[in-house]
Amino acid sequence: MTPSVEFPSGSKNVADTYRDDYPDYICPDDDRRLLTVTFTSDAPDWLLEQARRDAADARGEHEEGAGQVGLTDH
Repeated sequence: MTPSVEFPSGSKNVADTYRDDYPDYICPDDDRRLLTVTFTSDAPDWLLEQARRDAADARGEHEEGAGQVGLTDH
């Protein structure tokens, strides 16, 4: 099974940085158009953990930013 990490919308550049910086550990089936980076099965654990942390951080930044508030009845 090939491990993958999904980055949130708005962080495509972070996903592409992994593709550019670690090409030896990117699966040949990885689709650069997507936010999900597919790693090879022999990718080191430290790299996968780092990618997961970066994805979680990007998710947190997205949630903390300005957003929309639901409308009330009055």
